[in-house]
Amino acid sequence: PERVDSERLAGILEGIRSGADPEGGALDGWRIGRALAALGQDASFSRRDLAVLEYHYFEALRAGHGHQATTLFSEMSTDPALFMDVVSLAAPTNPEAVSASARTHAWSVLHSGRGMPGIQAGGVVDERAFFDWIDGVLRIAHERDLTDHAASNLGTWLSECPAEPEGDWPCIVVRQLLENPSNERIRNGFIIGVLNNRGVHSRAIDAGGNQERTLAQQFRDGANRLLAAFPRTAETLEDIARSYDRDARWHDNDAALWREGTR
Repeated sequence: PERVDSERLAGILEGIRSGADPEGGALDGWRIGRALAALGQDASFSRRDLAVLEYHYFEALRAGHGHQATTLFSEMSTDPALFMDVVSLAAPTNPEAVSASARTHAWSVLHSGRGMPGIQAGGVVDERAFFDWIDGVLRIAHERDLTDHAASNLGTWLSECPAEPEGDWPCIVVRQLLENPSNERIRNGFIIGVLNNRGVHSRAIDAGGNQERTLAQQFRDGANRLLAAFPRTAETLEDIARSYDRDARWHDNDAALWREGTR
């Protein structure tokens, strides 16, 4: 696809998406990913247009294990309206107005996507840009009667935020957000996102919960370091640690059953 003019390549992808190209079904996720990567290398091609294509081809990209929807996530982390457009599709106030497949697709993007508004080169976060984005999302959510859904998804979206330079996590702007008592749904979404970020993992069938105990201790240590200055953030990290404590006990019990031959 690198040899094809970007405008033509985008037209081909749009034709496949809309069903206008009868050969579209022959392209798998990997080839679609290569095409989108080629568009990404063209600095003159609109980032928003690329984000829209990544949105429409999101499931194909996941299956292709190649190009990631980084432009889509970046645009959603820059433009509150775009983020809320996806939330509105995933949780429409009038479900009959949005097809089940469109709702599922939008939910998949929100469930898989992560972003950091205001992130700059070197991992520095622009505090004003961060809170402008937060305020924009919540304002639009209020206008669309989607405040609870937006807050939960917002917390999940931020769950891979950077640490501070000295290593403590999460970064200060996220701590400031979590410290607000009115942001309980954001806090809950953040916890869910952190737990989901672990992804797929494996162990010997009789290994027990040592992995989870290690993770619990890491989050508990972080909570202890933040407790004095950021008590609600510390409680958030402690909640994550307690979740891993429960998982550790479950795996311990499961391993014991295997060793006893009753599993």
